[in-house]
Amino acid sequence: MKPKSLLTILVLVLTLLIGCGENNMPKESPEPKAEPPEKVAQSILEYMSYQQWQQLYKYLHPDTRALITEDEFIKMKEDGPVLAIESYQVKEPVLLNSWTDSKGTGKTYKNVAEIPFEITVNLVGNKQPYKASMHLVQDEQGAWKYFSDIPKKD
Repeated sequence: MKPKSLLTILVLVLTLLIGCGENNMPKESPEPKAEPPEKVAQSILEYMSYQQWQQLYKYLHPDTRALITEDEFIKMKEDGPVLAIESYQVKEPVLLNSWTDSKGTGKTYKNVAEIPFEITVNLVGNKQPYKASMHLVQDEQGAWKYFSDIPKKD
């Protein structure tokens, strides 16, 4: 093949690639979607089971974080009872019109995801199943955040 023919083919291929690239490129990248509440609940229980308190703090609702610093939260968790969570199962969320956080902020929230879950805790060789639920509310960025019992400060 002659060098001039090769150059012509190369220019044509590059022109086609550049043109195609511009037409197929989205004008704006879509916003990332927030994780669904049941996935967030799974992450919360996972961090609890591995006692990853710093990661768990990031999932607290901003109103709860306003009541306790990250260091205070970690200390509270480290000083509290150690629960060896052996397994957990997140159930289908129930969407509530409103819910009041009576054990923390005292505020009433709208559009709340109530997430039932079951955990199995090992208490000195004795496995105990527990059923409970957590409540999640979306923050200003649309991410689901949970509430934790926070002791009242004196």
